[in-house]
Amino acid sequence: MSDPQVIADCKAVIAHLQSQPSVQGDRIGIAGFCMGGRVSYLMATTSPDIKVAADFYGGGTLKGEDGPAPFEMTKSIRCPVIVIDDEEDAHPSPDEVRKVGAELARNGVVHEVHILPRVGHGFMAGTKSLDIIEQAWSLWLGWFDKHLVREPVGAGR
Repeated sequence: MSDPQVIADCKAVIAHLQSQPSVQGDRIGIAGFCMGGRVSYLMATTSPDIKVAADFYGGGTLKGEDGPAPFEMTKSIRCPVIVIDDEEDAHPSPDEVRKVGAELARNGVVHEVHILPRVGHGFMAGTKSLDIIEQAWSLWLGWFDKHLVREPVGAGR
């Protein structure tokens, strides 16, 4: 999969969502896990329709796939980003996650970076510590609640 194809596919999904009467098209968030975490970060760099992003253990953010690395495009991010990973993950490593956090800060992007303790890559799959999974859910949903203000569907219509 090339980054240009991923971007095109995601933009098609966003356009479809925005065409749905039950979707608040100006309040689109994205979250991804592993490769999807990288896609979430990539889309935050390329789509002004994304209003908030969550990157869970998104390995490969520092590497491009037929284009610049998402990391290299951090300056283009115009939405809040939360990055959630684990201290025992190797892809991305905690050092890579801290590097992403430093780049977000350097570019003035509203963000949080959380490196959780000792559960390893893929911890949200439910096979690891339930306490850590609950903490990650709380961080994620709290971030979206804070930065993607929700309005009841059909309100004011």
